[in-house]
Parts: sequence; C-alpha cells; structure tokens
Amino acid sequence: MRRLIRSGFLVAAACVVAGSSMSAATVETPEHLGSLAAILTTEPATKALGLTKSQISQINLLRQDLKKSSRAVVATHPSNKQEVMLAEAKLEALRKASNDKVIAVLSPVQKQQLLAVEAKAAGGTVLELPSVQKTLALSPSQIKKISSISAQGAAFARTVNLDYREGKIDNFERLDVLRTERVKRASELLNVLTPGQRGQFDKLIKA
Repeated sequence: MRRLIRSGFLVAAACVVAGSSMSAATVETPEHLGSLAAILTTEPATKALGLTKSQISQINLLRQDLKKSSRAVVATHPSNKQEVMLAEAKLEALRKASNDKVIAVLSPVQKQQLLAVEAKAAGGTVLELPSVQKTLALSPSQIKKISSISAQGAAFARTVNLDYREGKIDNFERLDVLRTERVKRASELLNVLTPGQRGQFDKLIKA
C-alpha cells in the first residue's frame, strides 16, 4: 500500500519537475510539489489531516477537474520548444489554481499540518520549497546548493520528457527514470543539511 501511495505522488511530482524546468525568469518557485489534490487523496494524508468525508469529496472533485484540464493541454501535442514551454506554463498555472482551491477546503489547523504531510510524501525533495528552507533556517549557501541540484534535476526531467514526446521511450520508462532520478536527488538534497537541520527535518516528517 505504501509503495502504491508513493508511486501516486511521484507521478504528480514528476509533472511538476517537467513544468519547473523553464527559466527562473518565467516561472516562480512552486509553493508545493505537485498536486495537493493528488497528495491529499492518499490514505496516509487523509488520516494525518483528519479530513472529513465532505472535504475528501471536495478534494476528489478538484483532482478530477485538474486531470481533465491538464489532459486538454496535453492533447494539443506541443511539438517545438516554444509550444512545449507554453504548455508547461499552462500546466503549472492549473496546478497552482487547483492547489489554492484545495487549501481553501482545509481548516486553519489542517493548513498548519500540511507542510509535514508534504514532507512525508516528498522526502528530501521538499527541501526545494522556500517554506521548508525557512523552517530549517538554511543559509544562503545551502539554498544556492539546493537550487543547483534542483536545476540539474529539472534539466534532466526536460530531456526525459522530450524523449517520451518523441517516442524514444514509453510512459512506463519515463516515470521509472524520473522516479530513480528523484530518489537520487532527494539524497543529494538531504546531504546539504547540517546534522542539526537533519534532526529537525526528521522530526518534521514524523510529526
């Protein structure tokens, strides 16, 4: 069950990596990794936040809406670099709008618990989020290292997704490669932390 839940999150996370691979001048650092609707409809997240049946129903509808809207963008089959970047920007905008709606469904207490839930789902890659960097009081040099690792991951994901669009690999291979890279990147990101920060991080994901 845990492995299946992780896989579900990784699909969402992989999409965000592809979307964030554009230049920093055109895309802001995402406030959340992937789709919150996808994360919060997993059993561990639902239990951790104590979501009500009504909240779960609302979030499920938001997840379905996001899927439908995202598929409409992908269905345009962008081919050249400009079209791909435009499609990625649209997908990221859809995810952000969906995430904002999901957060609106949560209670004040649940919103405070959200960061810990995301950390559990994302592992070390959650260090890419400014909110986590602030929580752990990362230094400017640490943030610079994390940005560099993140940029390398984004560039790698862009190449993998391009291979998929050109038919060089199938979707299963694409997700498997992105999953492997994400695990490697998570480990590299965690190595940036000091022992004290690692302790804080471990407490965060166990909260």
